[in-house]
Amino acid sequence: MKNKTANQIDIKKIQCIVVCLILGTAIFLAWYLSSPTLHNRYSSPLHIYRLEVYDASRFQKIMRRDFAEPSVVRLYQSNGQKLLGISPVVDRWRNDAIVWNLDSLGRANDVQFGKHVRFDQILSECEPPSPLLVCMKQ
Repeated sequence: MKNKTANQIDIKKIQCIVVCLILGTAIFLAWYLSSPTLHNRYSSPLHIYRLEVYDASRFQKIMRRDFAEPSVVRLYQSNGQKLLGISPVVDRWRNDAIVWNLDSLGRANDVQFGKHVRFDQILSECEPPSPLLVCMKQ
């Protein structure tokens, strides 16, 4: 009798391990399908801001089949790693020119990536008090 219950316990342990492996695999696949991958990084002229371009996740690519190169763009402030903005999914194919309009003092600046991504209300790279020597000469 003891042998039979021991076999039942072993089967329950095996079933639990199999269920845990299946759940772990499902969680990994969900993460893999929903995570974009880094394509490239670009720094502003004085390296105050960083633009990161990500290839869209597998799920986003399925949703945007009409895009040749679906991408997501994020703008960060380099010194504090602060996320300043994130774009919706856009098509990067033949649409990846970067324009850094950061010369005006105040928040009248913007960063453009292609035709469809624009981050507004960005501070100038020489906003006082700036420790950069280039800004002190202006």
